[in-house]
Amino acid sequence: MTIGFVVSFFDFRNDVRKMIQILSYENKVVVFYKPADEEKVLNYKMPKVEYRPILERNRRIRNVLAEQFFLYFKKLPKSRNNYFLMELFKISNLQNRHTKRKGKFILKMQYILPRLVHYDQLLNWLQPLCKTEIKDIDRFILFTEIADDYFLSRLIREKKDIVTYVYSWDHPCKHTRFSKQVKYLCWSEGIKNDIVELQGIDADRIKIKGASQFGYINEFLTKKQVSFQRTYPFEYVYFGCAIGIKELVPNEIKVIRQLAEASFKIDTDLKFVIRPYPNLEQWNLYEELRKLPNVILDDSFRNKDLSINDADIYSKLEKIQNSKAFLHLGTTLGIEACFTNKPSFIVDFGFENKKGLSLYAFIHQYQNEKYLLSASKKNTFKSLEEYRHFLVSDNQEEYLSINDIVKKEFPVKSFTEFSRSLIS
Repeated sequence: MTIGFVVSFFDFRNDVRKMIQILSYENKVVVFYKPADEEKVLNYKMPKVEYRPILERNRRIRNVLAEQFFLYFKKLPKSRNNYFLMELFKISNLQNRHTKRKGKFILKMQYILPRLVHYDQLLNWLQPLCKTEIKDIDRFILFTEIADDYFLSRLIREKKDIVTYVYSWDHPCKHTRFSKQVKYLCWSEGIKNDIVELQGIDADRIKIKGASQFGYINEFLTKKQVSFQRTYPFEYVYFGCAIGIKELVPNEIKVIRQLAEASFKIDTDLKFVIRPYPNLEQWNLYEELRKLPNVILDDSFRNKDLSINDADIYSKLEKIQNSKAFLHLGTTLGIEACFTNKPSFIVDFGFENKKGLSLYAFIHQYQNEKYLLSASKKNTFKSLEEYRHFLVSDNQEEYLSINDIVKKEFPVKSFTEFSRSLIS
């Protein structure tokens, strides 16, 4: 079988590279990438895998107008808050002032303009160049967010076998490129329902396959006794930073400071270890936290290109496993932590307002509400007092109910099992 992987964020997605490598042992695999991503993709070149640039973008006036019309009038998922937070996240990380102003203007227009154009309408309008070699591919596997609209438009027109893997639990809540003309694979029954309810995709187009990222959890749980040594020899609480929006990071830091200071007052020997948000470029924002007597910044894991290697992924899980608890404001790590035998808490306080770009809006994103905030009240800290109560509690078992809920919702598979399921 010849499989075509249409990739994006290739340098960040270690799990995607693993599944490509596994499938290349018994299949012919071709990786399709945008020319702008060539260096990032070829830096991770694998043997027995072929790499082809996508040559479909066509700058005809008709296409440019179609893209602009979709940009301003596209239909959004029903969880609009997630979409606008994602766009603010992207805008806040832009370095060019002109580009940032333009991004804010577009977002302002999207707030007020009617939602008229579905993604499939854009795909029907576009006229790709049709220069990418695809005749030999039996199945195309795409990932959310879709890497190239022109390429997908061509694949649909030529009636190719197309499967889109919904890469993360929050993608149905925030992305706008869900075509009703392709098949989907997702993490769980709950995510399947999200795709149906938020994106309007027919349920019979969606299959549950598990989460590729959880292959690391599978390996950690099966090998931890012999492979992963304890990093910190003392007792500690582990906090995973979740916010990549520069304007909101100071608010997250205020919450962290409150938690760390409360920990120190209760037990001066209890450390508060903080993991910076990997994709936030300005890690200097966390420097003020080093002044706190019980704080340790776990900041040695990031590479120059912001990617993370496999060893640091396992180390992250080890640090959660050996902590007193894992705390966060809304991150996938909050789900991953539930596969250890330590409690995972989402912190739901510290915000001053609930409108617009706010800490409240970030914490109360759709996926956090559904899978964490509503799942277990004991695992949601609504105040600093509730956190203090946990620290002095003699019964830690009462805080593990969220772990069982998450384990039932999200199946964990090995990388090999998951990869083979993509083409079964």
